[in-house]
Amino acid sequence: MGLACIPIIQSFIRKTPTDSQLFQSDSCHIACWNDLVVGQTDLDTLRTSLKNKFNHFEEMDTYKSTWKLGTKSFEAQSDDGMQVHIDTLGNSINKINLFGNQFSLSLNNVIAKLGSTKYIAIIYYTTSNDKMTIWSEVTFYYPDKGYVISAALPSKLLEYQVETCISDNDLVNNIIVVEPGSIDQVLMRLGNPSNPNDIYSEDRSRKYILNALKPLQKFGCFKMPFPPSSDLMMQTW
Repeated sequence: MGLACIPIIQSFIRKTPTDSQLFQSDSCHIACWNDLVVGQTDLDTLRTSLKNKFNHFEEMDTYKSTWKLGTKSFEAQSDDGMQVHIDTLGNSINKINLFGNQFSLSLNNVIAKLGSTKYIAIIYYTTSNDKMTIWSEVTFYYPDKGYVISAALPSKLLEYQVETCISDNDLVNNIIVVEPGSIDQVLMRLGNPSNPNDIYSEDRSRKYILNALKPLQKFGCFKMPFPPSSDLMMQTW
């Protein structure tokens, strides 16, 4: 069975820089973004918060009929271009995704606030249509906090290699918040396949990334084989 969405349009654009509130609290940091907490904030509170903070948001009823599971998703956009996507399960938030090119947070800022993590992945991706088109990112996983923070990286295609460089000044462009747990639990919570046929590929991708996680010893350039050794159209460091 397919995925059906019924949009419920509400009217809401952020009036202040959104990322200024990512680290507003020493106790919860991003997990308290705009007073929204994964696993705690209910739907009524979420709607009120979005209505107060945005000039436009969209609420969608998503029915995964094969799973017999109903969820709601909310999307909003700030006036500086940042996108907000929030998934709910039951009557509470289960995932917050903030993305765009408007963050003023560098990787150095993230490390200064959250500390180092041994769960880091540098990955480049290709597409099934054009394997010569590549894009790369570095992702910092903080499973004990439920944070997944990524930055897009410049890449260069060499002969049989892709060179990707990372510096402490690279800016964050994607932040996901889920409930804290083990690294494996957090990776599973990131996936939300709309069709049971996607479960296998989601599980394979999760295991592939899990095996690639390691600490970042230093900033610099990394070379990875090209084309990808994985049929998942991605290659890790």
